[in-house]
Amino acid sequence: MLKRLALAALLALVPLSPALADRYALVVGNDAYAELPPLQKAVNDATAVAAALESQGFTVTLLTDAGRRAMTRGLSDLAARIRPGDEALFY
Repeated sequence: MLKRLALAALLALVPLSPALADRYALVVGNDAYAELPPLQKAVNDATAVAAALESQGFTVTLLTDAGRRAMTRGLSDLAARIRPGDEALFY
């Protein structure tokens, strides 16, 4: 009886959702802005972050030198994909 109770308590502590959860990331890197001098490394950094996240099982959307409309669309697409229990990251 005590073993069953201990097993039930242990199983209650084990989260079931992470194994079933999807992982999504939206990564944005902009080097080119209309009113600023060009940046040097934002696109490279975003590309590296996207690759690292993909290696960790994330489905990544990478936007580079994206305008307002593309970023808004990217955020909307990310929001539409995620479900309760999923992981979502915006970089």
